[in-house]
Amino acid sequence: DQLFDQKPSLQNEPAAIKLATHSALASAKLAAALSGDDADEIGMTIAYLKRALKAITISMNSAAQLLSGKLITGAQYSVLRQRLFEVRDGIITLMGEYRAEWRRRFGSQGYRS
Repeated sequence: DQLFDQKPSLQNEPAAIKLATHSALASAKLAAALSGDDADEIGMTIAYLKRALKAITISMNSAAQLLSGKLITGAQYSVLRQRLFEVRDGIITLMGEYRAEWRRRFGSQGYRS
């Protein structure tokens, strides 16, 4: 949002729209993954985390497109990239924890990454 406030022309830029949309989508998928306290739904939690990771990856690619099109500065890209990587790394960490719990409960049979 801050990026759009600084540069209103980005509101009509496809890469910026994709960045905003997929960042919001990642947030929604993370909320879905982490909102339930039903420990029996580990498989669904992992699936939502995978979807959130995909959305963050698309956001990162969109940010790179904005930089290559000179629509954002290197400094803006750097901040954006850092924030997206923080979220990405958090998702990967959570996926590892949930996968370990899955293996602990059910063994490696039936598990696919």
